[in-house]
Amino acid sequence: MWVSTGGRSGPHLIPVAFVGDDGAIVTATGESSRTVRNLRETGRARVAVGTTSDVVMVDTTLAGLVPVPEIATDVADRFAAVSHDPRQLPGEWLSEPVD
Repeated sequence: MWVSTGGRSGPHLIPVAFVGDDGAIVTATGESSRTVRNLRETGRARVAVGTTSDVVMVDTTLAGLVPVPEIATDVADRFAAVSHDPRQLPGEWLSEPVD
């Protein structure tokens, strides 16, 4: 999916892996990333999932940042299967509700 955020430093757009968890979109990124800084500042993001001919866009508010030691094992395992294992890297998880 693509995650778009904005803040004092302007707009920011990045591609990220994700998994679903009980109605939430969950992804991981570094705690000092521009994405996390923007989310801490505004608490808002737009995510886009799909191809250019069939995309779903969701405007969302940040549900929370989860420190690595607090990641649920099943969510971390599923995320590691589609991307890197954040338990092996410093950072925080982003959990965004899907409305």
